[in-house]
Amino acid sequence: MAEAIILGLGHCRAMDMGKYGGANQGDRWRKRMRQGRRRRLSRNLVIWLFILATSAISSTLIAMNAHWRF
Repeated sequence: MAEAIILGLGHCRAMDMGKYGGANQGDRWRKRMRQGRRRRLSRNLVIWLFILATSAISSTLIAMNAHWRF
């Protein structure tokens, strides 16, 4: 069964609760959600930087091609 260790004034840490049980499951879920949000934000930033870089390169090439024709 689950053992609880009293750490002080109102602090309780649950141990041996298993993979899906216990008071820490909500904390793990919230931590996972925060990490997922950070990953999504960084991935979106990389995608936007890639889009901006490709559009800058292609517009530069189009401008150079137009300049060379005339």
